[in-house]
Amino acid sequence: MNMTAAPRAHRLRRIFVASLVLVLIVALVYVESKRPVTPEGASAARSDLDVFAQVPTKSRISTSWFCPGVAAGDGVSNGHVVIANPTDIDITAAVTLLSDGNPEQQVVIIPPRSRESVDLLRGRSKGVVVPVVEVIGSQGVVEQQLEFAAGDTTSLCVTATSSSWFFADGFTLEGSRERLILANPFPESAVVNMSFSTVDGQRRPTALQGFIMPARSVKSFDMTKEGANEEQLLAIEVRATTGKIIASRAQHYLGGGRLGYSTTLGIPLASSKWWFAGGQTATNAIEKLVLYNPGEEDIVVDAVFLNQELNATADSSGPVPPLGATSIAVPAGEVVSLNTESAASLPKGAHGIVLSTSNGAGFVAEHAFSKQTKSSAFTALTQGTPDGLTSRVWWIPTGVTPDSRDALSILNTSSEPAFFSVVAIGPGGEFPLTGLSDVALPPAGVINVSFPADVTDGQLIVRSTEPVVVRRQLNRGHGLVGFSSVLALPQRGTR
Repeated sequence: MNMTAAPRAHRLRRIFVASLVLVLIVALVYVESKRPVTPEGASAARSDLDVFAQVPTKSRISTSWFCPGVAAGDGVSNGHVVIANPTDIDITAAVTLLSDGNPEQQVVIIPPRSRESVDLLRGRSKGVVVPVVEVIGSQGVVEQQLEFAAGDTTSLCVTATSSSWFFADGFTLEGSRERLILANPFPESAVVNMSFSTVDGQRRPTALQGFIMPARSVKSFDMTKEGANEEQLLAIEVRATTGKIIASRAQHYLGGGRLGYSTTLGIPLASSKWWFAGGQTATNAIEKLVLYNPGEEDIVVDAVFLNQELNATADSSGPVPPLGATSIAVPAGEVVSLNTESAASLPKGAHGIVLSTSNGAGFVAEHAFSKQTKSSAFTALTQGTPDGLTSRVWWIPTGVTPDSRDALSILNTSSEPAFFSVVAIGPGGEFPLTGLSDVALPPAGVINVSFPADVTDGQLIVRSTEPVVVRRQLNRGHGLVGFSSVLALPQRGTR
C-alpha cells in the first residue's frame, strides 16, 4: 500500500470540502437575501419567530449564523466566535469576517462533541468586524465572546436576518457610550432608516434616513455623536426599506449608576408578551424594565412578578402566587422605564417576570440590573424571551462559569408542575450533572441553579417537562465584581 496516498487523499478531501463550503456560502447567502420580508408587529412575533436567536430544528443543507460583531477601537482586547459541535461526527463551517475592507474567509473543521474558536480582530485596533458563520448542515451552534477590561461578554447569534431591529435600553449618561453596528451580508445594497426615542420624545435625524448599506458592508454609529448624548433613556429603531440586515449594540457603561460592558443583537420584532427568568432585587441594587413602543397607538403593559418559592414542590396545586403586579403606560413611539422594587414593592431576592398587553399590541422590553458593591459596581443587561419561544429544551454551547452561584435562572412559564435536568456533552456523549436531574419546578415558579468548581465548562443542555425560559449568569473576568447576563438558546418545536 502506498503510505503517501492516504495523507494526499486527506489533503485533497479537505481542499474539496473547503471549496464546497465557499460555493455554498455564495449560493445560500443569496437565497437568504431573497426570502420574503417578515411582516412587522405583534402578529408577526406570534406567527414567525425565525428571526430570534434559537437552535434550528429542521434539517438544512446549510445554516447561516449572524453574530453581533466587535468594535475594535472601543477597547476590546480579544474577540472570537465559538462553534460548538454536539454530534458524533465532524462538522464543517466557514467563517466570513465583514469589515471596512474585503471580506475574509476561513474554513473550520469542528471535531465531534467539541468546540472551535475563530479570532475576529486579527491585529485590528480600529473599525468594526461582523462575523457570519456558515455551518454545513443544521447541527452546529454558534455564539460570540469578547474580552474587555470593563467586563467580558457572551452574545447570542441568530440564523436569520431582518428588516427591523429595536433596542429599548440605551444609555449615554456621564460619558457612557453606545455604538450601533449594522451589517449587510448580502450581495445587494440595503436602504436603511434609523430613529431614536428619549425622555424628550422621538427623533429622526436627516443624516440617519435613507442611507445606503453597500453589499457585504458594515457601518457603525456612535450615538453620542448622532445627537443622543447624556441620555438616561435611549431606544433605537432600525428599519431597512430595501433588503435585510443585522443590527447590534455595543454598550460601555461609565457612570450614571451603571458600570460595565455588553454587546447584544437587536430585537427583530415587537411582541405582545415577554418572559424574563433572571429578575432580582437586592440591597444597593436597581432593577429596571425598559419598554419601547414602536407602534402608532398608546399601550398599557401589565407586569407580573413570579415568586421563587423555596418551600414549594412540583406537586403543588396551582401556580405559585405572584409577588406583585403593576401596569405601565407606554405612549406611541416612546420609551419608559420601571423601577421594579418601588413599583411593585418586591421583597429582596430572585423572581421571574412576565410582561404583556391585553389587546395583543406589540412592544419591546429589556431588563437592566445595576448593583453597587463595597469596591465597585456592575450592570447586567438581559433581553426577554417572546412567548412563542418558551421551550422544553435549551442549549448552552459555551457552558457556564465553574464555581458560580446562580449560574442559571430557570422559569416555568406554564401553569403545570415541571421537572428539569441539566446534562453536559463530553467526549463520550451526554452525561447527567450530579444533583441536577429531575429537579422540581413549581407552576409559574423560578429557581436559580449554582454550579460547583469542578463542573464542566463545555456544552450543556437543559431539558424540562414544561416550557421554560433559561438565563445564564457569567463571570465578567479580570477580577471584576458582579456578572454579565445572556439567555440560553431555545430549541423550537419543543413546547
